[in-house]
Amino acid sequence: MTLRSAAVSLRVKKSELGRLMKRMFLAIVLATIGAGAADAADARDIGILRVGYLAAEASSCRAPDASSPVGLRAYARHVSGRLGRTVQGCAFASADAASAALVGGQVDLAPLGADASAKSAETIRPLLTPRSANGVGRVLTVAVTRVGGTPFEGLANLADARVVFGGANEVARGGPLRALVDNGAPTTAFRAETVAASPADAAALLRAGNADIMVLHAAAWQRLCRGDGPRETPCAGLQEVWRGRPSADSALAVRRDIPDELRFRLVGIHVALHLEAPEAFRWIAPGASELQPIEALARVRPPARP
Repeated sequence: MTLRSAAVSLRVKKSELGRLMKRMFLAIVLATIGAGAADAADARDIGILRVGYLAAEASSCRAPDASSPVGLRAYARHVSGRLGRTVQGCAFASADAASAALVGGQVDLAPLGADASAKSAETIRPLLTPRSANGVGRVLTVAVTRVGGTPFEGLANLADARVVFGGANEVARGGPLRALVDNGAPTTAFRAETVAASPADAAALLRAGNADIMVLHAAAWQRLCRGDGPRETPCAGLQEVWRGRPSADSALAVRRDIPDELRFRLVGIHVALHLEAPEAFRWIAPGASELQPIEALARVRPPARP
């Protein structure tokens, strides 16, 4: 083969490769569009947002009027203005009834009832949870063991473990302890519990073999492992074996088949509600300081009946 013919052959191969890459790219784009169209087809278009709420007496869904609670009127006015959709209120005597209506498609947003998030996970999902005015929220917690130390056999076996916390306050111990218990740790005392002065002191006790497991809030664990320099490895020899949050005290949920765009807008409207429409916020989240987004599979305690 001459140099000229080799060059021509190379150009041909490059051209074929280019055409192949274009075909592959087009196939990917078409597949993505097709998947998006399928998702859009599965999503329900909601012209009227039906909001379930708890009341002493149940009533059918209707637009708020002069006889409706002042907070409901403020809420419907604000959310309707933000969404460009009519908002109706639907009263239920219990969270279980509201959740059943949500599962059945009679409402679009409602408080969760007992175990509703687990029983109907394919149909509905938690969206928002109120943060207590006096609480620290749902602290993301990590459990850490020493590499080569006592094997971690799950939260349920912590009754036989020596546990060390990285501080005594609500963020360092209170929230993380609730996260452990809510996710299966024993409610009785651990084999031994130590409250260290700091996360670094807790890590030192763990490394020295004076504890089997260290429990920190996730931000403290991240700071501990960061170190002061690029060559430092403060968490060498330690391993994260679990992370989770406490159960939410209550939650507002939506159906999974609402459009993603609407779900995202609902989150945005509600997380700013305490600032933009305080009267509406106090109605939908009494006693709370704000509404926070919540993970789809979060554990949720049902709200009490009014």
